[in-house]
Amino acid sequence: MQKICCCTGHRPQKFPFEYGGKSKEYLTYLKTLENKIKTAIVDYGVTCFISGMALGVDLDFAEIVLNLRKTFSITLECAIPCPNQTYRWSVRDIKRYKQIIKRADKVTLLSERYTPDCMLKRNRYMIDKSALAIAVFNGIKQGGTWYTIRYAQTKGVRVMTINLNEMKNRKNMKYFTKEYYQIKFLTDTVQHVRQLKSAEQINEKFYRFLYEKQYNLFSFYEKTSDFYHDRTEDLRRIEAYANDANITDEERGFRKDFKELYEYLYGNNLRSKKVFEFDEEMCRRKFAERINSRIELYRQLPQKILDKIADIRVFALGYTSAEVKHLLRPYCAIKRSEIKEIEEKAHRETDRAESHLSEIIGFNEYEEVLLTGIEERNGDILLKVDRVCILSIKDGEILEGNGKTIYPYDEERPNCPWSRIVASELHRSKGKFKVQFLVANNNEIGQTDLWYLTVRGTDITATDDIATVDFTPDL
Repeated sequence: MQKICCCTGHRPQKFPFEYGGKSKEYLTYLKTLENKIKTAIVDYGVTCFISGMALGVDLDFAEIVLNLRKTFSITLECAIPCPNQTYRWSVRDIKRYKQIIKRADKVTLLSERYTPDCMLKRNRYMIDKSALAIAVFNGIKQGGTWYTIRYAQTKGVRVMTINLNEMKNRKNMKYFTKEYYQIKFLTDTVQHVRQLKSAEQINEKFYRFLYEKQYNLFSFYEKTSDFYHDRTEDLRRIEAYANDANITDEERGFRKDFKELYEYLYGNNLRSKKVFEFDEEMCRRKFAERINSRIELYRQLPQKILDKIADIRVFALGYTSAEVKHLLRPYCAIKRSEIKEIEEKAHRETDRAESHLSEIIGFNEYEEVLLTGIEERNGDILLKVDRVCILSIKDGEILEGNGKTIYPYDEERPNCPWSRIVASELHRSKGKFKVQFLVANNNEIGQTDLWYLTVRGTDITATDDIATVDFTPDL
C-alpha cells in the first residue's frame, strides 16, 4: 500500500518575508521544504504526494516533487478544489499552474463549481488520504493552514512543520541546531534498548510491570542523593577519621585536607544544617517526564521503524523486538556518521574564527557546561560559564535570546532548575565575531526548553577569576 504525504501552507501575502526572488530567507524556505520532502521519501517511505495547487506553498511543493521525481520513484497528485481556482491570478501564475497540471501523475477535481467550502473540502480530502503532512506555517493560529494542521492532528496524521518565522533574518545556529540535538539523541537508540520477546506485542500488564520496575530503580538512586542525608553527621565521621591516633602525620594531613574540601563543598548546607525531605510525588513526575520526553523523541524515528514498534511506551523504557533492533543498527550508524560530519565542520569553522581572537580560549570545549549568568557591562556582554569562567564579548550585542531566563544553578537545593550549554559555534564576518550557543533550560521535573543565544562582538576573552563579578540570572 502506497504512503501518501500532502502539504498545507500559506499564500504569498502571508509570508513574513518577501515571497519569490533570490532573497536568503526565500531560498532557505525552498531548501527546507525540499529537505522535508526528501525526509518523507527516505525516512517515511512516502511514494505519493498531494498538492492543493494554491498560490504560494502549494505550487512550490508541487514543483519540488516533480523535480525530485527524476531521482525518486514518486508521484504527484493535484487536488483541485474547483474548475476556476485560478480566477484573478496573474498570467505568469496561471502558466506555472498549467505546467504543473500537465506534468502531474493524477489530477482530482473535488467540486464541479466554486462553493464557499470547496477549499475546506480540498484540505480535508488531502488529510484523509495522507499518513504524513508537511505544514509551512507563519505562527498565526487562524486561517486555512492552521485549520488543516489541527484537522490533521485530530485524524492522527503526523505533521512536519516548517516555521517561516525562523527563516526571517535567521540568526540561529548554522550547525548545532535543535534538529541536530534530536538526531544526536537518536543515534544512540540502538544502545539504549535491549531485545526482549515480550516487547513484540502490546501488553498493558507487562508495560505497567516494566514502568514500576524502572521507576523503583530511578527512585532508589534519587533517594541516595546527599540532599536527603545529614551532612553534619558525615562531617563528624570525617573528623573522627582525621583524628585517628593510629595513623602517620602524613596520612593525617591528607585526611584533614579531605575534611577541609568537604567543608568547602557543602559549607552552606553544614551551616544551615538543612536536610531535605524526599518528595515522592516530585520523583514520580520527574520519571514520567523522562519517559514522555523519550517517547516524543522516538516518534522522530523513520516511519518504517515506528511501524514495527508494538508499544512505543515499552520502547521508551528500553525494550524492543529483534526485528526493530535489526532495523535500528543501520539507521543509527548512518545518523552517527551525519552527526560526526556536522561536528567536524562546525569545529573547523570555529577553529578558523578563533585563530583571529586576541587569545585562544578553546571555544570548542564550551559544550555540556552550565550557563549561570549573563549581563551587559560597560558595553561588553559577560557570560558566566560552569560557575568558574567568565566569557567577555567586547562591544557585545545580543542578537538572539535576549530576555530568556538563565537559571543560576543551586547545588544546595534538590530539583532546582538549571541552564546548560549543549553546543557552541564561533563565526567571524566583517571583522566581528558571532558567538552562538544552543542552550537547554531544565525545570524542576526535567522538562527541557531548547533555545539559541547569539552574541556579536569585536573580541572574546576568558577568565577564571569570578570572585568580584556579580551576576543577574537574566537580562
